[in-house]
Amino acid sequence: MGRRPNPQRKVDLLDEIVDYILENGLSDLSLRPLAKELGTSTYTLTYQFGSKEAMVVDAVVHIDEMQAKR
Repeated sequence: MGRRPNPQRKVDLLDEIVDYILENGLSDLSLRPLAKELGTSTYTLTYQFGSKEAMVVDAVVHIDEMQAKR
Protein backbone atom coordinates (compact mmCIF):
# COMPACT_ATOMS: atom_id res chain seq x y z
CA MET A 1 0.00 0.00 0.00
CA GLY A 2 1.38 3.42 -0.98
CA ARG A 3 1.43 6.57 1.05
CA ARG A 4 -1.70 8.67 1.19
CA PRO A 5 -1.60 12.22 -0.19
CA ASN A 6 -0.54 14.81 2.37
CA PRO A 7 -3.53 17.14 2.86
CA GLN A 8 -1.31 20.10 3.81
CA ARG A 9 0.87 19.62 0.73
CA LYS A 10 -2.28 19.72 -1.37
CA VAL A 11 -3.37 23.01 0.23
CA ASP A 12 0.09 24.51 -0.27
CA LEU A 13 0.12 23.42 -3.91
CA LEU A 14 -3.39 24.75 -4.42
CA ASP A 15 -2.36 28.22 -3.27
CA GLU A 16 0.55 28.17 -5.73
CA ILE A 17 -1.63 26.79 -8.53
CA VAL A 18 -4.19 29.54 -8.00
CA ASP A 19 -1.45 32.17 -8.20
CA TYR A 20 -0.19 30.59 -11.43
CA ILE A 21 -3.69 30.45 -12.95
CA LEU A 22 -4.47 34.04 -12.00
CA GLU A 23 -1.21 35.14 -13.64
CA ASN A 24 -1.27 32.89 -16.73
CA GLY A 25 -4.92 31.98 -17.25
CA LEU A 26 -6.64 28.64 -17.77
CA SER A 27 -6.85 28.48 -21.54
CA ASP A 28 -3.34 27.15 -22.12
CA LEU A 29 -2.82 25.43 -18.75
CA SER A 30 -0.47 22.48 -19.08
CA LEU A 31 0.89 20.32 -16.28
CA ARG A 32 4.55 20.38 -17.35
CA PRO A 33 5.03 24.16 -17.33
CA LEU A 34 2.93 24.42 -14.16
CA ALA A 35 4.99 21.76 -12.38
CA LYS A 36 8.22 23.41 -13.51
CA GLU A 37 7.07 26.80 -12.23
CA LEU A 38 6.08 25.27 -8.88
CA GLY A 39 9.34 23.35 -8.57
CA THR A 40 7.58 19.99 -8.48
CA SER A 41 6.71 17.20 -10.88
CA THR A 42 3.64 16.37 -12.92
CA TYR A 43 3.48 13.13 -10.93
CA THR A 44 3.11 15.11 -7.68
CA LEU A 45 0.30 17.19 -9.14
CA THR A 46 -1.65 14.19 -10.40
CA TYR A 47 -0.92 12.28 -7.19
CA GLN A 48 -2.29 15.09 -5.04
CA PHE A 49 -5.29 15.98 -7.21
CA GLY A 50 -6.05 12.79 -9.14
CA SER A 51 -6.17 14.47 -12.56
CA LYS A 52 -5.64 17.80 -14.28
CA GLU A 53 -9.40 18.28 -14.45
CA ALA A 54 -9.83 17.68 -10.70
CA MET A 55 -6.95 20.08 -10.02
CA VAL A 56 -8.62 22.79 -12.10
CA VAL A 57 -11.95 22.25 -10.34
CA ASP A 58 -10.24 22.47 -6.93
CA ALA A 59 -8.44 25.65 -8.02
CA VAL A 60 -11.63 27.31 -9.25
CA VAL A 61 -13.44 26.38 -6.01
CA HIS A 62 -10.49 27.77 -4.04
CA ILE A 63 -10.63 31.04 -6.01
CA ASP A 64 -14.38 31.24 -5.35
CA GLU A 65 -13.81 30.68 -1.62
CA MET A 66 -11.12 33.36 -1.58
CA GLN A 67 -13.50 35.82 -3.24
CA ALA A 68 -16.29 34.96 -0.80
CA LYS A 69 -13.99 35.76 2.14
CA ARG A 70 -13.30 39.22 0.70
